Amino acid sequence: LPQLNGYMEKSTPYECGFDPVSPARVPFSMKFFLVAITFLLF
Repeated sequence: LPQLNGYMEKSTPYECGFDPVSPARVPFSMKFFLVAITFLLF
């Protein structure tokens, strides 16, 4: 079995350049979700 390294650098994603200014995942509103589901159903 391979040994797991506990290094924090290895568990974070690699990004070069500037630090990110906003999170990559932005939560969307429930209204958008309901419109999208309605569109898919009809």
